[in-house]
Amino acid sequence: MTLLVAVGTLIVTVLLFMPSQGLFSGARHGEIQAVTEAAQSVSFDKMSQLQQQLADTILKNPAVDSLSSFIGVDGTNTTLNSGAFKST
Repeated sequence: MTLLVAVGTLIVTVLLFMPSQGLFSGARHGEIQAVTEAAQSVSFDKMSQLQQQLADTILKNPAVDSLSSFIGVDGTNTTLNSGAFKST
């Protein structure tokens, strides 16, 4: 009886797996997150310039579709001299 249940479970698993193949596209989708940090003495304006330079460099890569950039204090960054990127 146990063997029949195991074989039945395997068959049902294969039958359910086959139609789900179409749900996922063949294209690779990825996301990159990065944290930036400058010297403690950097001003907010200078940090903004540095972050923008880095964002421009990242956006030159043809594999990058979009980019979000944040600097300053928030839930992730605890100081004004830190920033974050998220790209897709």
